[in-house]
Amino acid sequence: MPATEEEKAIIRALDVQVAKINTSLRFLIGIGTLLAGAALTGLWQSYQAVRLVTRIEEGVKVLQRDFGEMKQGFVEMRREVAGLADRLARVETDVAGLKRDTAELRGDVKAQSQVLDRIEKAVAQNPPGRRP
Repeated sequence: MPATEEEKAIIRALDVQVAKINTSLRFLIGIGTLLAGAALTGLWQSYQAVRLVTRIEEGVKVLQRDFGEMKQGFVEMRREVAGLADRLARVETDVAGLKRDTAELRGDVKAQSQVLDRIEKAVAQNPPGRRP
């Protein structure tokens, strides 16, 4: 039995509705694919951001460690400079003592020179072969 005109019209109407549903499904599949791609891109970007933050944190830790070592080096250098300052103060004290001793020795040499000059004058006035 062949289909009547009314049944053919219903079939055509159903074919049109199926075509509209297929178009809508394709559109929804496209949107779903786009959203899935966006989600994957977001995940990838999040992964890259976490990797970058991790590298930055490691760099900060290295810098903090290096800064700590450098700070410790400065502390040691300050101790050494303080030790050198103490040594310099002792050397300055020693130099001042040497200057004082040298001045005293000059005074002693001058006094002995004067005594020697008097002895030489006395000997010159009274030669050893002559008796008073």
